[in-house]
Amino acid sequence: MRAHGVPNFPDPTKGPGGEGMPTSMSTGSSTVTVEGIPFSGPVFLAAEKTCKLFGGGTAPVPISESQRLALFHFAQCMRKHGVPSYPDPIFPAGGGIMQASGAGLNRDSPAVEHAAGVCNKT
Repeated sequence: MRAHGVPNFPDPTKGPGGEGMPTSMSTGSSTVTVEGIPFSGPVFLAAEKTCKLFGGGTAPVPISESQRLALFHFAQCMRKHGVPSYPDPIFPAGGGIMQASGAGLNRDSPAVEHAAGVCNKT
């Protein structure tokens, strides 16, 4: 991704359930959030397709049961650590992950950033 114009794309990590990078997409938005960093725009979309990331733009990535549970636990952790409007992830029938925007949720707020820092470590 970085070699294709997305310089701040994070290195892959493993979560507590063995799942890969925490990733979400807000309903009605083309923004993808990876490791708490939002990405969008034509350069990101081209890199995503070239690198076949998240299915390469052709098919949603299959989500394992442990990944689903880890994403639900992350949402619970966010709410527990001061972000009461953080929504649960949504898993569409065709695969992949979506995340509702959450009423009044500002993903750039210090409270969200702090909670994400705590929850990404657990």
